[in-house]
Amino acid sequence: TVANIAEYLALEDGEVVKFANPVTAVFQKGNYLYAQDETGSMLIYGQVGQTYENGDVVPAGFYGSKTTYNGLVEFSTKVGNGYSTESFAAATEKVEPITPIVATVADITAEQQNKFFVLKGVTFDATAKTITDASGSVAAYTTLSTFPASGEYDIYGFASVYKNVQFLPSEFVSQLKVNSIAEFKELEEGAIATFNNPVTVVDVYATE
Repeated sequence: TVANIAEYLALEDGEVVKFANPVTAVFQKGNYLYAQDETGSMLIYGQVGQTYENGDVVPAGFYGSKTTYNGLVEFSTKVGNGYSTESFAAATEKVEPITPIVATVADITAEQQNKFFVLKGVTFDATAKTITDASGSVAAYTTLSTFPASGEYDIYGFASVYKNVQFLPSEFVSQLKVNSIAEFKELEEGAIATFNNPVTVVDVYATE
């Protein structure tokens, strides 16, 4: 039994760990659930049987096994021949959503893995799948999001490792601005843009 994420991270791989205290969810997609508390950040990997949003408090009592997969520390819901899915309860409390740490590419290191960052004003190369700023470049992977076209973005996501350091974007906020629908229509396929001008709604189509 551990009281916080720091105690969990200090354990050896293979330990089955039960949390006596809650943690706060940051982001969830598929088998990936990122969480944190005042002592650190963690990745819970595997089916948890619940849906959590940023700021949801994951109740104490959940358990799993500590593993390291190609350099990435994971709290796995696979325990022995079974799974710890039923130990995860629905959130009964919500706190202020977790805000990302503003960082540069150079801050994305193995030691910072599973932490929530925003890389502001960086260049994304969709062909090379890299994120670049004045401090360097880091590989990006589509684990948590679909990649847009190349361009300048504020990129939200998580420091990660798969043999080498990588970044897992969860959201791209474009720095590209357009002044009209005509300009927008001329953009590259997949580009994300912000309208500087208002537009007029002509009709709304809704479907079940």
